[in-house]
Amino acid sequence: MSRNVWIRLASLAVGALLLALSVAPGSAAVPVPAGTTVGLKLLNTLDSQHLPQGSQIHFKVAADVLVDRHTIIRAGAPATGTATKVSKPGVFGSSSQVIIGLLTVTAVDKKPLKLQDVKINADSLKKNVAGAVGASVAGAIILGPVGLASGALVRGGWVQVPAGSIINAATQSHASVSVP
Repeated sequence: MSRNVWIRLASLAVGALLLALSVAPGSAAVPVPAGTTVGLKLLNTLDSQHLPQGSQIHFKVAADVLVDRHTIIRAGAPATGTATKVSKPGVFGSSSQVIIGLLTVTAVDKKPLKLQDVKINADSLKKNVAGAVGASVAGAIILGPVGLASGALVRGGWVQVPAGSIINAATQSHASVSVP
């Protein structure tokens, strides 16, 4: 065989090897639908009276998140958000409100997944505390866009959520996660 044929064969072999190595053996791309619920455990107390707008809020994932029997986000994975809006109590008894935006969580493939904004106010806490009393972490995750485990306190129009409370968020848009 000529030298050019050997070079072409070697190039094809190297290309095939690189392609095979780029996809981890046994890995699969799992489609994650928009709106997939992710339970987030609050690491610090959230108090609307003392929370400046723009503050970083840190979470850990409360329980594994599964899609089609694949774990796409592991319990304990870090998540962060920003207090994009913090309002004071208003007239006629309206409570303060905190909107946590720019939420991201780390998936099993080490890539960030964007989550929808979460709105926390007295009304959302009252609706979800009754349903969450006695619920396990897995039960609290099923509650809805803002599900909190027991212990959420609302006093005098300010919103207070203790560290360790579970806040439910949802994936912002369709994504794909590579799982082992």
